[in-house]
Amino acid sequence: MGGIQTALITALDKRIKAATFGLAAGDVPFVLAHSTERSITRHRAKYLREHQMDLTTFQEQFRKVVTYDPMLLAPYIDSRQVLMVLGMWDTVVPFGKGWELRDKVGRPETVLLPTGHYTALLCVPYVKYRCLRFFRRKLET
Repeated sequence: MGGIQTALITALDKRIKAATFGLAAGDVPFVLAHSTERSITRHRAKYLREHQMDLTTFQEQFRKVVTYDPMLLAPYIDSRQVLMVLGMWDTVVPFGKGWELRDKVGRPETVLLPTGHYTALLCVPYVKYRCLRFFRRKLET
């Protein structure tokens, strides 16, 4: 949720001069309908069972109540102030929706990791290095 929240805040607060979106995506209803994260799949299955609902209906119903979504706010984000980090095999926050958010934001600088969501931990030193370099470049006065 941190990357998604960062995207929302970056769109809404113009005081932010630089931001990194780590393993983020837009289209929250799609993410919740298709995520492989265990706690999400467990809660989703229970909800679908209790409401006798299929996945498509779940996604459509959720779309009606989501008012803040990075995809909707992407036009308000300055792509020059963003570094995105995406895991190419991420199924927790589906990579395709991260890539779509990247396009909607205006193709900001992007780090593609050859990992999934949790295996991205293996790349933390490299990601920290790239983020620090990005922030130094953007925030130097």
